[in-house]
Amino acid sequence: DGQEWFKALIREGFRERRSSFLVRHPFVLKDGVYEVRFRATDTAGNVSPVVSAEKVTVDTTPPRVGSFTLSRGAISFFPEGERFEMLEGTGVDFTISLERDTKEAEVLMGKAGIALKKDFDLWKGALNFGQAGEYELRIAAEDVVGNRVAAKDLGKIVVKKRGRATSAGSGVGEAKLSVWLLSPEKQTRILWNAAEFGLQNPVLTGQDGGYELLLPRGLYEIEFGKTGHQRVKSSRIEIVTPKFITFDFELPERRGARGFFEDILDRFNTSN
Repeated sequence: DGQEWFKALIREGFRERRSSFLVRHPFVLKDGVYEVRFRATDTAGNVSPVVSAEKVTVDTTPPRVGSFTLSRGAISFFPEGERFEMLEGTGVDFTISLERDTKEAEVLMGKAGIALKKDFDLWKGALNFGQAGEYELRIAAEDVVGNRVAAKDLGKIVVKKRGRATSAGSGVGEAKLSVWLLSPEKQTRILWNAAEFGLQNPVLTGQDGGYELLLPRGLYEIEFGKTGHQRVKSSRIEIVTPKFITFDFELPERRGARGFFEDILDRFNTSN
């Protein structure tokens, strides 16, 4: 503290040119950086000049954990309560703020651990979602002197099944899903500009009819279509916070002469 001196116990070299000694500080020191200074007194009572040693850091606490984000391109997710809703077979970027002296960190999702890499003052990694289900999201971190936070709870991840386009119970592959952005004030709808968010519009379904669609905040309509099937349009969908869409759509087959001419019209519109 720059005021009190504490007497050392000389262990070797008493009254010699070199000696080793032991100092026991009588109090518990708070975490921080301290400067240790020394002085010596000879048998005649002469006191030496004060000599400063290297600074000593006292650190007994594990790394402090700050805020974190889950994002996909330009879209950031927000929890609903303490749960984040994600989609099976997809992935997001994980970013968290940790104390500066953190040496290593990993994010835990269920039993799986994903190592994080430091990027300036933030730690980053990628979360990939497999099977649908509910998973605990936790963080583990260790600082440069070995203090460790083992598994701090960050919330829950709910991984949902993909929405599907089906016809008579079977998946409809390569169906086209188009998203329209609505403006009630102007009474207009325009094809949503997904490229602005690093996404795609329209989206095609996979062979099993499953699709991946992430929407930011807005008011939308979704249309499904495929040659040989009737077009299906959703009701208005209002998205308050960004989320994956998981609706199932039934696409009945077109039949008869009317279906034949509707297919021709679809091909004509597609080519133009």
